[in-house]
Amino acid sequence: MTISDETTSAPSTAEQQTSDDSPEEAARPTAETPETVRYTVTARAIVQPNYTTIIREAVESWNRKPDGTELEFTYTTDADAADFHIILGGRVQDCNGDQIETEWYYCTLDNSTDRDTNVIVSGIYRQTDIKRIVQIATGQYIGYEAPAEELEIDTLSDRSPQYLDPWPTKSTVVVNLSVEVDGTREWAPLVRQSLDYWDAAEHEYGNYTENFVFRPDAEHADVTVSMIDDIDTCGFETGDFIGCADLYGRGVLADPVTDVQIEVGYTNETTVDILKHEFGHVYGRQHGQEPMPIMNASIVNATRIPKLNATERTNPFRENPIEVFVDYNSFDAPREDVRFQFEKAVDYYDTGSSPHVAEELNVTMTRNRSAAEIIINGGQIQLCEDTNGPGSCGTAYGMNEDSDHAFEYYTLQNITIQGIDTDALGWHAGYWMAFTVGSASDITEVPDPFRDADYQERRDWLR
Repeated sequence: MTISDETTSAPSTAEQQTSDDSPEEAARPTAETPETVRYTVTARAIVQPNYTTIIREAVESWNRKPDGTELEFTYTTDADAADFHIILGGRVQDCNGDQIETEWYYCTLDNSTDRDTNVIVSGIYRQTDIKRIVQIATGQYIGYEAPAEELEIDTLSDRSPQYLDPWPTKSTVVVNLSVEVDGTREWAPLVRQSLDYWDAAEHEYGNYTENFVFRPDAEHADVTVSMIDDIDTCGFETGDFIGCADLYGRGVLADPVTDVQIEVGYTNETTVDILKHEFGHVYGRQHGQEPMPIMNASIVNATRIPKLNATERTNPFRENPIEVFVDYNSFDAPREDVRFQFEKAVDYYDTGSSPHVAEELNVTMTRNRSAAEIIINGGQIQLCEDTNGPGSCGTAYGMNEDSDHAFEYYTLQNITIQGIDTDALGWHAGYWMAFTVGSASDITEVPDPFRDADYQERRDWLR
């Protein structure tokens, strides 16, 4: 049997529609249509009472159609032997990438082949409505040329009440806690506080009501709250997120385990706000919907727990050793003389001569520019300060991981030196390295050799 692999679907609206990539006519069998069509019925995480019987009655009703078709539908439990697969699912809002705000009653999947057609049917309606949907989907499958009014789908009756929430077969939904970070911080009270909030608010704001039971140490749970260091993906999106959860609602069936991810590092008050927001998604609430400002797309006053600044750390970089790259081609002096100067500056910090550098911190030279934490070059210093004369400047880049304006870690330092005698190059490099490797926050914390040095001292500091 040759069946079109284009989408043929029906949306949940008063008037019948098809998705944009649907054919104008129903798919037709070829002249070599087999007399027997084997079909199978499966369900995706939904248990409609007697759903197999309902669907079999709908499919096999076509065996009695007085339209001259020579097809005979025969039920089989062997999916590999079946030509036609009816899959009973939850709410169908995506049909082969075609998304609508309401829902499709059914969708012929693009992975269908000539001898293996897959149709997913919304299973969130009453049994009589599901039977009608399956009948129409089957008619489209065999290319039945019925009058238009016979194939129209009228507005269906109310959805089956037992399928209004994501866990239709559970009287309680267990929530546990997974802590993937080190430390002794108490997370359970924060989760419980957010669940208490929604327990009181679900009747007013939730798309459904649910009996969530918080058991932090439960081995098996329906919902897991995961406290993690960093969230860089949420669904199909990538970025920097502070929380992530599935968006559920009426007719959307839950995954076997729903994961609510929460990024750590925020104050208790902000963490509770993040939890309330993510459980709002579980309750079907979208950004911009009530309750506001909980469901705002961003938490305006999100406050991080203060962390040590880079200047307060024994290693202000995340890497050890700290690697220094010198662009020798940017200096006019002989390469060996330039190398001597900068190696002395690196050795000063690597050997622990600076009281601000921990003994376990290593500083070394590298030939790999991309691997370096510090890059030294000779060039135009107006790139980092408003001057054209001889001198030097340093620019540090880093990560700010709390709510202040200081870096918690440095990621890169660029040191530019211009118009300086060769025998003073090391001094200039050492001066600027004091503000990163040496953790100096101002001139008063710079090591003695680099503080208030005159012209001659900048050349004699290595002796």
